[in-house]
Amino acid sequence: MSEQPATYRPPTDHVTMIPPAGEPVDWTSITGEARLQAGGLAGTGPVLNLCEDRLAFLVLLLAAALADRETILPSDRSPGGLLGARSSYKSATVRYDSKDMARRVSAAGLHGEFFRPAFTGDDSRDDLDLSSIGGAGIVMFTSGSTGKPEPCARTLSFFLKGAEANADCMMEGLRSGAGIVATVPPYHMFGLELSIIVPLIKGATVYSGRPFYPRDIAAALSAIEAPRILVSTPVHLRVLKESGIGMPPVARVFSATAPLPAPLAGDIENMLGADLREIFGTTETGSIGWRNTAREESFHLLHGMELTQQDEVSRISAPHISPPFALPDRLAAVGENDFRIAGRSNDIVNIAGKRMSLAGLNAILAGIDGVMDAAFLAPDDDAGGPVNRMVAFVAAPGLSDGDIRSALRDRLDNAFIPRRVIFVEALPRNEAGKLPLHEFRRFALATLTRLDGAERITRFAADEPFFADHFPGDPIVPGAVLLSEASDLLNESLGGLAGPVEFVSARFPDSARPGEDCLFRMDAGANGQYRIECVQGGRVVMKAAMRTATHPGGETGE
Repeated sequence: MSEQPATYRPPTDHVTMIPPAGEPVDWTSITGEARLQAGGLAGTGPVLNLCEDRLAFLVLLLAAALADRETILPSDRSPGGLLGARSSYKSATVRYDSKDMARRVSAAGLHGEFFRPAFTGDDSRDDLDLSSIGGAGIVMFTSGSTGKPEPCARTLSFFLKGAEANADCMMEGLRSGAGIVATVPPYHMFGLELSIIVPLIKGATVYSGRPFYPRDIAAALSAIEAPRILVSTPVHLRVLKESGIGMPPVARVFSATAPLPAPLAGDIENMLGADLREIFGTTETGSIGWRNTAREESFHLLHGMELTQQDEVSRISAPHISPPFALPDRLAAVGENDFRIAGRSNDIVNIAGKRMSLAGLNAILAGIDGVMDAAFLAPDDDAGGPVNRMVAFVAAPGLSDGDIRSALRDRLDNAFIPRRVIFVEALPRNEAGKLPLHEFRRFALATLTRLDGAERITRFAADEPFFADHFPGDPIVPGAVLLSEASDLLNESLGGLAGPVEFVSARFPDSARPGEDCLFRMDAGANGQYRIECVQGGRVVMKAAMRTATHPGGETGE
């Protein structure tokens, strides 16, 4: 076994947390409360920590460790996600600190209790060396950006050692006692590292709340002393830029969870007077590298990190990451200690024989001037060939379909110009700023279903092979051909995202003839069904009802 580090603790009289309302709390008060709360956690089974305020989150994390109980930090905190946690951790003790989370817990059929540190216990000034509980288990989950969230079990010691690797990057040139405001939750790897663990071992002060709106972020920054550090995401930073609200001076900004466009990075630096550093990492490894996005393309490896590559597989290792971890991203080494991201190994889109990373496509789309947020969604590859349809979902007030396409044509091969551009108010990002794939697909289908009135016009030439033996001398279009066209319209309207089409009913009131336009029109019905009508020369020649294997009300039957 590897040796535990000598000591990990902030100064005993250091102000560790500043609550949105209330008095600042120092380290000994936090450890005293954690010891008191640990007594109430005596028992077996893990602790499901659903606290959102960083002060409550930290006290519960320490209390669980002191009680020798594993901590579970689910990334999906919707009722459905919590239902999955209940089935995986049946003996878990559930604690939360908000009414909203209480409702989610109840909806998932879980039983839990509010957790609110009182700080009324006997403050013995008994300091806590974090290395003494370094073996405490912590289970985090991947975000689900490319599929189902997966558990990742680590120990507190892993995070403490990792903090040594990224503390130099976070605090470089800044004195001890810097103030930190984070818009990301503490249960996400990025938030846990930079707003909980690193501040503890480096003696920084953290604003315990999680501000969301620009005015709230400004108020939080005003509540802490300089030098100030803002830990955030591209989505929050873009909203901050567009708000035009005045902000206190910020020394450093950290961004992660999604690619950050270089122009936005430059705008934020100018707006806040800050040095902006984009972090690259994974749930399994924590932070790996950083860059000044406004001025650099390559990332710098954090202290102690080593990158190796073999057969297009990139592996990262460090004193706390052993054996080396095979990354889902493909990295290209640049010199001895730098790298560039070449895309994920499982996100390559292949259209008309041309390949490109989906993450790269999303970065280009989101980087268009005036776009607040955006992402491509590609259907699953067909068994017989590559992806052939893509849909772009864009939050961009004031821009048009033509604006998006024109900007993309300047940056992309025509093969990657989306079949459809769908404008939305916002994308379904989670509290960490991630875009879980299952939520994105559900959102996309629900959005596309509401877009009634999809149409296509088809003319069947008289020399089509199917006319040869179908009513010779008086040819009519076979019903199966009309249904096939209707099925294609449905798939096209839903961006190819909905899976196989099932026919519910079909009627043919009249006959369709060759050489004359057929107008197919689709409208969304109830219960996941779609009504498609075909009209030729003013005559209705087909009425059909269809549904898909996947619709907004449910998931595919896997």
